[in-house]
Amino acid sequence: MVIGLIGLGDVGSRFSGGLARDEGADVIGYDLRFGMEEFKDKKDRCRECGVRLAASMEELMGAADLVISVTSCDEALNTEQQAHPYLRAGQYYLDFNSAVPAIKRQLQQRVEPTGAIFVDGGILDSPMNGWHKIPVGVSGEHAQEVVDILNGSGMNLRYIGPKVGQASGLKILRSIFTKGLEALLLETFASAYRYEVLPDVYGSIQEMFAREPIPRMLERMVTTDVVHARRRAVEVGGVADMLRDDHMDNTMSSAAYRKLMWSAGCGLREHFDGKIPSDYLEVAAYLATLRTEQEEKA
Repeated sequence: MVIGLIGLGDVGSRFSGGLARDEGADVIGYDLRFGMEEFKDKKDRCRECGVRLAASMEELMGAADLVISVTSCDEALNTEQQAHPYLRAGQYYLDFNSAVPAIKRQLQQRVEPTGAIFVDGGILDSPMNGWHKIPVGVSGEHAQEVVDILNGSGMNLRYIGPKVGQASGLKILRSIFTKGLEALLLETFASAYRYEVLPDVYGSIQEMFAREPIPRMLERMVTTDVVHARRRAVEVGGVADMLRDDHMDNTMSSAAYRKLMWSAGCGLREHFDGKIPSDYLEVAAYLATLRTEQEEKA
């Protein structure tokens, strides 16, 4: 089987390079940026690893039995549009971009009338941590077939479910935490540096994560929110005001204040009779129903 990669940036060059170099797979790649000087290192990486470079989308699509699109979330539809005229029956078209489930379903609706097979994918780690061996979730009617094919070639795919959108949903919803944590660290570290306590703040954060297993800590934060949301909101609201008064960015602290105040007023405490529940899933289940109940009342 010939594996084609559309997009040879940080992800595509490592996926294709690892498959060709380490697994001996027959890999062909294409990228619109081939002629750009700043893209030369990615192109050289592919060549050094034994990846064949296609001169056009038509050449790549004609050669590949299984195609993986790894351009970007905002280019997912445009990438398929360029590949669309060359799709053929029985060919696999995998979209691993970090697009929302609605976009993945649009792609499915475009791809499947050609007879090609569409599979949704979500990359769950940085390719710098393991090239083609990093975990990738896949979903769709034919996702298990793709797991068998690409895991047999050395990749690390995990079947998520039969519906297009499940894998991308896993990826982007997890980003609330991962990208939110990144944003929190930026605000925390910059503020701590301004107040000349960065080593102490950073050390305290590390101690917090070391005191108990991370899963237990995360679940405890959610369950105790039932009782302590308002107090925590007031505390972080004071921080947001302090940063504002000192002309520093307070995006994350002010957002945390609003979210915790929302939690304090959404009926959680009343629902659990003012007691901390034993299972964080109970809290998540309650919060997940709020919008639906509000719509029903409306």
